[in-house]
Amino acid sequence: MLRTASLALALVGLVAPTALAQTAERAGLGLQLKAGDQLRYKLTWALDQKMNLGGQEMPQALEVECALDQRVKAFDNGVATIEATITAVRARLGLGPFGDMDYDTAAPQDEANPFAWIREAVGKSFQFKLKTTGEVLEVTGGDAIRDRMMAVLEEKAARQQGGGGGGMGGMGMGMGMDPGMLTAQAVVVFADESMKSALGVLNHVLPDTGAAKEGDAWERPIAEKIPSLGTLSFTSRITHRGGAGSAVRLAWQASDEVQLRRDQGGRGSDDPREQMAREMQRQLTDKLEVKRKAVSGTVSFDAAAGRIIDSEATHRIDMEGPLPPMLAGMMGPEGKNAKMKQDVVLTLRYVRVDGAAPAQGGGRF
Repeated sequence: MLRTASLALALVGLVAPTALAQTAERAGLGLQLKAGDQLRYKLTWALDQKMNLGGQEMPQALEVECALDQRVKAFDNGVATIEATITAVRARLGLGPFGDMDYDTAAPQDEANPFAWIREAVGKSFQFKLKTTGEVLEVTGGDAIRDRMMAVLEEKAARQQGGGGGGMGGMGMGMGMDPGMLTAQAVVVFADESMKSALGVLNHVLPDTGAAKEGDAWERPIAEKIPSLGTLSFTSRITHRGGAGSAVRLAWQASDEVQLRRDQGGRGSDDPREQMAREMQRQLTDKLEVKRKAVSGTVSFDAAAGRIIDSEATHRIDMEGPLPPMLAGMMGPEGKNAKMKQDVVLTLRYVRVDGAAPAQGGGRF
């Protein structure tokens, strides 16, 4: 009897460390949320486009950064209902040789700035439902924020037209471009659909099992709305790349062919100038053939706190096709065989403001 007990104790001594090692190896990778939790994040949406029209390059960069104070209103059956309040917004529009426009709601107000309308978002809130795997089930309230900003833009445009305004606002852009209408491109970022898409691809990176070890991989079907381009559909393959301490590094890329369904989407302004601009954009890109589509991302996750520290997703889409007849005609004989190219890079980033430092190593695919 004594010998049996001694053997059992010896086996426990061997098994227990092994079990502990396995537990430590398979780190918890699930969001830890409860009612009353408060989180602070910055969400950045950056679109960099280079359009080449018969050899003439036209670059454009649009970036919007929102500071979000989040409060978990309820947590039920693995789903958190979160209220996100926009506390600050930074926006920038780069037009290559025509100059840049930028605006920061935290800086002194400048009524003449074409981006001034964006401060309408500050203090406004939207809600989203988030599972512990990071899946975003729905977003509500963003459309109301977008519609309010569009109303302010349209009111300002009406005043400018009535007073003979609508000029270049001192930006020196020429070519009849209206800065207000150019900055209006940023409105779509706040829509429910856009917010759900961005928050979804940045958060939905955690395994259904709630735990993983270095080298483990899992997959997620993704259908992502890209404003002014269409919907990207692909399967993301996410791999645990190790880390240090409680900070875990994940990396992902599309494991299959990335599909792009072209569509217009989004709510446009009733302003005839924007409608004309949207129609010109459609004519420019309608015949373009997609030559390259690639998506990838990296994530730092605090396994101890159950929080995403930093998540970034990069999308690259290259397109090419013939020049629209109107532009080809303007180029004379050279326009007959001239090509149009459009290279698009969309970068999304979600950074915890009050969190731990990102995990080191791992890197991108």
